[in-house]
Amino acid sequence: MKDHGPRTHFRPLLLTLLLMGGVVRAQDVLYWTGGDGGWSDARMWSAAPDGAGGAGVPDESTEVRIGGTDAVVRVEGSVACRSLHVDARGARVRVSGGAQAQVSIAGGWVMAGDAGMEVQGGVRLTGRAGDAVIDLHGVEV
Repeated sequence: MKDHGPRTHFRPLLLTLLLMGGVVRAQDVLYWTGGDGGWSDARMWSAAPDGAGGAGVPDESTEVRIGGTDAVVRVEGSVACRSLHVDARGARVRVSGGAQAQVSIAGGWVMAGDAGMEVQGGVRLTGRAGDAVIDLHGVEV
């Protein structure tokens, strides 16, 4: 059998890494399960739309999607996400927090419908994700 050098040994490793990267990417999106609850409560986040909670808490590498049902998402302290999409068309959704609360968004921020951002500590747009698009659809923040 002819040895094609070290290049052939890396192909299976490269394929495995690429496949694993796709799996990790798919889990970089968390969906709010609906209803009222705390941003930092892992039970309120799902890895799939309309899925069961318990998928973890968003961080700066997570795309966050909230909507579909009425909800109040309470922020306590500082929280972060890669992007925030609040789709409140057909529902009433509020992201709220007191003076100590702050939401940091590294990328895009989209709000639509009856959505409200009522975080007294503010929203911080860091731009770290490099895909920053802000579309508030006329929603006051």
